[in-house]
Amino acid sequence: AGARLAADLEAEANRRKLGLAMVAHDYQARLSGQLDSGDGSVVAPYAARLEVGVTIFFLISGFLLYRPFVAALVAGEPPPSTGPYAWRRFLRIAPAYWVALTVTVLWIGTEGLFTSSGLPTFYGLAQSYRESTISGGITQAWSLTVEIAFYAFLPIYAALMRRLPARDERARFRAEAAGL
Repeated sequence: AGARLAADLEAEANRRKLGLAMVAHDYQARLSGQLDSGDGSVVAPYAARLEVGVTIFFLISGFLLYRPFVAALVAGEPPPSTGPYAWRRFLRIAPAYWVALTVTVLWIGTEGLFTSSGLPTFYGLAQSYRESTISGGITQAWSLTVEIAFYAFLPIYAALMRRLPARDERARFRAEAAGL
């Protein structure tokens, strides 16, 4: 268990480093005006602003978060408890986002946040679900709303995959692969 925890912590640290690198690269590209490398390559539109990094980040997150559900299924154990899973996901996002949102809004002076509709919308990461608020607060928070939707969906998906009938491990794998 200790080696697995160490591997999980290392994977999580690497995921965070990738996220930080994506943010740093995006700001550098925006500040320098280098939004396109201009070399005409097939990857230029994605690599110019590191847009492919978001996809890679979500793929790594999906693998790391789904792995305990699959490991429990293969070992014939009950799935991970949803309560602690949800609490860890909440703690990973909400406190840092709330601080960043508050500081950003106070510094830039964005209007509409500290209102009766703005507080639950922006602090609840619901701005991506309304056209009138999608670019408010911290614009890049759209990725957090996608991440939260994934976090909510993952235990449901894992429970549905667990209920699929499978004769053996190969059939289970095929069912999992088909679910993707």
